[in-house]
Amino acid sequence: MCKKYLDAKNLENILKTSNKLEQKKEKIKIEILKLENNNNKLNKKTDACYNDKLEDNITLDMYKRAYNNFIGEIQTNNHKIEKYKEDLINLENNKLLDDDYYTNKIKEFMKLENPTRMFIASLIDKIEIDEDKNINIYYKFKLV
Repeated sequence: MCKKYLDAKNLENILKTSNKLEQKKEKIKIEILKLENNNNKLNKKTDACYNDKLEDNITLDMYKRAYNNFIGEIQTNNHKIEKYKEDLINLENNKLLDDDYYTNKIKEFMKLENPTRMFIASLIDKIEIDEDKNINIYYKFKLV
């Protein structure tokens, strides 16, 4: 299984088929762009509302209520933008860390003649045996 993982991993690196990660990153970038555009619209509405107040088209209470709603929505959007930016950074960092970590562990495992129980436990998540005595091994790395 480890050889299969390494072969698939090398092939994946050669072909650069990280489409799922790239699609997630693109979706996040699109969401960030939508939120930034929405903030720009809200800022324009806030300015228009201020102009209406200056021209006595609306009362002070109406202005305060509209202003607070716009500012609240802008702040919510800014929090979402920060979260999306963190997600982008985490996607990039986690992919690199996870891939490198398990690839290095598997290469180390392949070099050993007598691996220790602790070393094997670092690669295997769990082993299940069902009532028909079928054995299912769940690895901590993704088999391609």
